Parts: sequence; structure tokens; C-alpha cells
Amino acid sequence: MQSDALSQKELLAFSVVDLAKALVLADNHFLSAAVGRLEVIPGIFAAQFACDGYALGIDTDKVLETYVRTREAPKHDLLHSILHCLFLHPYVGPAIKRPLWNLACDISVEHNVAELCGPRPGGRGDAMLSAFRKISESFDKWPSAESIYKQLCDGKWKTAVSGWEELFFSDDHGPWYPAPQSDGPEAQTDQQGGQLQASGGSGSEQSEQRAGGGSGSE
Repeated sequence: MQSDALSQKELLAFSVVDLAKALVLADNHFLSAAVGRLEVIPGIFAAQFACDGYALGIDTDKVLETYVRTREAPKHDLLHSILHCLFLHPYVGPAIKRPLWNLACDISVEHNVAELCGPRPGGRGDAMLSAFRKISESFDKWPSAESIYKQLCDGKWKTAVSGWEELFFSDDHGPWYPAPQSDGPEAQTDQQGGQLQASGGSGSEQSEQRAGGGSGSE
């Protein structure tokens, strides 16, 4: 998007996102192509970030609010969104159980985020590490999102699902799906020509990106 078409607030939010990109790429140069091909487009989402595979949607208000609160660029949330796309998580069929697929994908990428950018700070990071240990007990090696999803569908970790949905929520998955389902609120984003469409409102914290690659908090 041309900078002369952006408002002052949008320019400030884009600067925060650029800083997050620089922090992610400083130690992960192999992600340069994936990050570089995403056009950044402002919109209204259920989180700081959303992506349809061609564009990275940013909610300018949420990006700036989070930056003011934490005084840190959202590198974890940005990388979370990019990794969804690298692992092709948005490419799902209509029969997918969206809440469980969303959770499986979020758990999967957060494990990689912790390895590439370090754990999330504070109690949230500690809780994630505890969840990773619990999940790892059921596998010989760290599982893919597909493997986690299968276990979730079979009722594994049933008592933990609700808490994990909140814990691992980071980005808006609305653009993954062509239309919202009736089993829960989502941001009303759409995929048309690979461009994110602005929403008229936000979804819940357990809201439901296609790139070669988010509001949670750092």
C-alpha cells in the first residue's frame, strides 16, 4: 500500500510492524522471503494480525494499543501469523472442525515461535511451556498441527481445551475460511482476490492467513 494513502495512525502502526519484522528477521534470515512478499493492509480484525496468504492484515488500533501497553514490538504475534502460512494451515476443507483446527494450529506454531524468538514473557510463556510438556507426553517427537488436531478430535486434553484456546490465541483466523460458521463469533473478513477485507467488528478471543505467513499480546 502506498504510504501517501495512509493516515498518520496507520503510518505509526506500520512502523511498529516494521520493527517487529526486523526483530524476527535479525536471527531468522530464512524467513525473509516469506515476510517480504506480504503486502501490509490495515483493517479491523479480532487481533493485531490477520492474513489471507497474499496480504498481512493489521488492526492499527490494536497494534498501537499493544505497543503502548507493552513498549515492545509484537514480534511473537507477527511470527505466529507467518508460520501459519508457511505450514499451510489456512488451506482446509469445509468439514474441518474450526475451533479445534484453530487451536491445533496455534499450539503448533507457538512451539516454533518459542524456539525461534524465545518464549513469550511472563506467566503466559510459562503456561505455554507447561502445555507443550503435557502435549509432548503423547508423542515421540513434537507433533504437527494435523496430529494435534486428530488427538483433539478424539477428545484428548478435553478439560484443557477451553483454557488453551485463550492461552494460545494470537491472530485472527477469519480469512482462512470463506464464510463464518454459526457455532461462534468470528471477524467478518473475506478472501477476494487474495486481499483482506476490513471487518465491521471484531470477533471473540477465540476467533477463527496464505503466504509463504495476529491480537494477542507479547
